[in-house]
Amino acid sequence: IAAALSERSTGRFIGPWVELLAGIRAQLAEATQSLDPVARQKRFEQMAVQYSLRNLTSFPFVEAAIAAGRLRLHGAWFAIAEGELAWLDGASGQFEPVDS
Repeated sequence: IAAALSERSTGRFIGPWVELLAGIRAQLAEATQSLDPVARQKRFEQMAVQYSLRNLTSFPFVEAAIAAGRLRLHGAWFAIAEGELAWLDGASGQFEPVDS
């Protein structure tokens, strides 16, 4: 995420994966101009989770499995250093803290 935010080169293996986030990087710039760098990165991380879920549903076999009730996708965001976990609420599209 930090590499995608900085737009720095990440090599031929990781680079294409990081570049998948280029589209949401532009959205981030518009939505988070007033945030400090830490809050901005957290928001980008959460946007990446949401983007990944949308991307997964673009695969026909995933979409079919969801439609048939064989698969459910969930999103979560975890900050290891802070021990913070947030679950993506599918209805609101917001990340809600998970209480211990």
